[in-house]
Amino acid sequence: MVGSEDTPLGGLKLETLERMGRDANTRQALVEVVPKLLIDQTRPLNSRERELIDEILLKLLDEIAYSVRRELSRALAERPDAPPGLVAALARDEITVARPLLERCPLLNDPELIDIAATATRAHRLAMAVRPTLSEEVTDVLIGRNERDVVLALLSNQGAAIGSDRLSGLVRESERDEALRKPLLMRQDLPPEQAYRMFWWVSSLLRRQIMQRFPVDAKVIDAALETATHRALTAQSEEATRTASTLRGVAIPDMIGFVRSGRMAMFMAALAARAGIGIETARRVVLDETGEALGIACRGIGMDRSQYASVALLINYANLGTTMRPEDVSRILAFFDSVGPDQAMNLMRFWDANPAEALH
Repeated sequence: MVGSEDTPLGGLKLETLERMGRDANTRQALVEVVPKLLIDQTRPLNSRERELIDEILLKLLDEIAYSVRRELSRALAERPDAPPGLVAALARDEITVARPLLERCPLLNDPELIDIAATATRAHRLAMAVRPTLSEEVTDVLIGRNERDVVLALLSNQGAAIGSDRLSGLVRESERDEALRKPLLMRQDLPPEQAYRMFWWVSSLLRRQIMQRFPVDAKVIDAALETATHRALTAQSEEATRTASTLRGVAIPDMIGFVRSGRMAMFMAALAARAGIGIETARRVVLDETGEALGIACRGIGMDRSQYASVALLINYANLGTTMRPEDVSRILAFFDSVGPDQAMNLMRFWDANPAEALH
């Protein structure tokens, strides 16, 4: 129980409040008076005042009008001296009361936030997702509820720490959920290797963003190569691999000739040999309908802009049976120009070392 020190609070003494709190006849007066005292208080509360108000209002919270609870929540949301028990209780109230506290009150700690995330409504979780900072422990619970709007809000919140396992799972999910792609690639904590994995299923604009924002680090590639395992190839690929050993020094004009004459297996084998990648990775590059993966490969093996354009037009016709539109030609050439040869080679090595991403 608090002591009896005589401290003024909104014109009342703490002794008076304590006495009213013990008297059942003054209960309704407390319901009306104490919230207003707290809302109107301009100076910081001391520890004794916080303790007394917590004790009184937690007992009376069910009797306080909805409009007053809303006003209390707004008034306390950014006050570091707010009574912590009251804050925690209001944060569990209906969402129109709880929202200001969930969005920005610094007094809510991780255990409280985790409990609210696990037991309250989706609207409560969405409000929590925009807090200035969130720990991995809290975001793990929020993401685990699989609520798309909450996940998107978290991804857009750079102050929300997201664990590596959760990020990896969201990257995988982004292959089927387009809405996740841009906010994932805007994350400052997204590892480059996760961005490289997304290359295969994001738009041309986001592919450019990947190449600009995530320079391909040779250390990442080397680490990936260390964990790469031997993988079985189809009989056709095995034959192409044997052929590739004789094509390591094939000239680029000859490679273009392979495409022009419809000898696509030979082109893939020569591409694999020159780039030092597997046949299946070369096949994935060639079959990418956007032509951008092909642009990375051609850039990496030393083709110039004109040579790449010839190969891209021929392969597009072979894959789709249509002539590439002028605007698409401009797009792939701009992409080709934006990628450096070393960056292109490193990215191909990463794809080759991570077949699960490149060859799904």
